[in-house]
Amino acid sequence: MPDKNITLDQFAAERLPATTRFPSLAIGDSTGLHGGCQLSWTRSGTRVPPIEGVSSLYRVLFEQVGQQGRAAAAKGLANQASILDSVREDAQSFRSRLSAADQRKFEEYFSAVRDVEQRVQARRRWLDIPKPEAPFPQPKNTNMVEDLPLIYDLIALALQTNSTKIATLEIGGAFKPPHLGIQGDHHALSHHGKREGHIQALITLDTYQIQHFARFIEKLASINDHDGRSLLDTTTVLLGSGMGDANTHTNKNLPLVLAGGGFEHGSMIRFTDDSSNRPPLCNLFVSILQQLGLEVDRFGKSTGTLRGLA
Repeated sequence: MPDKNITLDQFAAERLPATTRFPSLAIGDSTGLHGGCQLSWTRSGTRVPPIEGVSSLYRVLFEQVGQQGRAAAAKGLANQASILDSVREDAQSFRSRLSAADQRKFEEYFSAVRDVEQRVQARRRWLDIPKPEAPFPQPKNTNMVEDLPLIYDLIALALQTNSTKIATLEIGGAFKPPHLGIQGDHHALSHHGKREGHIQALITLDTYQIQHFARFIEKLASINDHDGRSLLDTTTVLLGSGMGDANTHTNKNLPLVLAGGGFEHGSMIRFTDDSSNRPPLCNLFVSILQQLGLEVDRFGKSTGTLRGLA
């Protein structure tokens, strides 16, 4: 199956050793513009449903399941496995009668079935292993803006407790801190039409997000693993946007921040506007995957690793 459908987080989750309860965590919102969180996609082109809100993320990470709950979960997983077996048998019975084009669609469908099977198997393995002890009482959902610091804290805890090695967080276009005194949400302001008031309001929103991102980086730097290294040294953190200029909907010259992961930092890499000399974003993804120890030389539309990155 081609890699064109899969996102970086799911690609890495496929290849890293399965030593954590959750191969990956996708966090975001399923409502809003374009159907909400669109950041994580499987190889079969299926969107990974996001975990919504601090309360749900807390339960995923720390809520303990009693004996009765484990029995019910085991029964549910067994039923899912039985259904998947039936689907596979029924599909195989008419596979040979498909045209070449339908065979390709069939493979995409079967890949989606395998994705589900792998998730079922992983959940079954972890049924009898207790989750980490909760560090504080379960929080209540407020909104993405006010809950953002706590979401970052929970992601740090997920990494610290080795509940997962991969987490993605999508902050949607409806983001609007109520206490900053601005009109309009992030999406509306990003289409600023070069109006100075809109641009200044957008800078205010972006500054708020960057401040909490910086706080997250500082938190990772303050946590040491069992080898005495900081969590930041062993975690690659990427902050980015799908738009270089949202006002014109261009995806060139994307603004990105790369932190941690053993890379050398403290500098800015800027590429010229010459399209023939500007590397694709996927080159950075290849560099990140290789830094994770994966033997990968291509991802998406990559042409190699990102030059200038050490």
